[in-house]
Amino acid sequence: MSDRTENQWVVLVTGASAGLGLAIASQFARSGHQVVMVGRSVERLRLAADSIKCSTPPILFACDVTSAIQTRQLADDLSQQLGRLDILVNNVGTSDRGVIESLDADHLKDLLQANLFSSLQTIQSLLPLLKASRGQVVNIGSLAQSAAAIFGRLRKLRNMPWLTTPATAS
Repeated sequence: MSDRTENQWVVLVTGASAGLGLAIASQFARSGHQVVMVGRSVERLRLAADSIKCSTPPILFACDVTSAIQTRQLADDLSQQLGRLDILVNNVGTSDRGVIESLDADHLKDLLQANLFSSLQTIQSLLPLLKASRGQVVNIGSLAQSAAAIFGRLRKLRNMPWLTTPATAS
């Protein structure tokens, strides 16, 4: 169990070994919160954690959040080690550029797993801890969720981001 103070949150950030995830983890850690950094590679997580200068070192968990088994194990380990979770930042996603004619169904399944289902199963696995602390979830998606290529040009969508037709794009 954690011996955290009342003003210190336990914040779990997925995709924390680089980029935006590392920046988010760094900011929470420098603000005095207990950060749990999650990524697929423990080596990359160690390098990332070493770059964060803070008084409370981050806790590292190697976990592929596209695996339901691994997210359940993450929840069990977190529960045993810290006993709580105040904020979950889902920051895993990938994007792909290309035309619809060349989109392979298996590749689309991989994209959906990384961008949608991984967040869902991570939330579901950590939900008991989040409910107990009345915690918060922050979902960060890839740019692929807000833009689509139409007739070879990148166009932002209006009103219905899930529907891409020439009539709804500008």
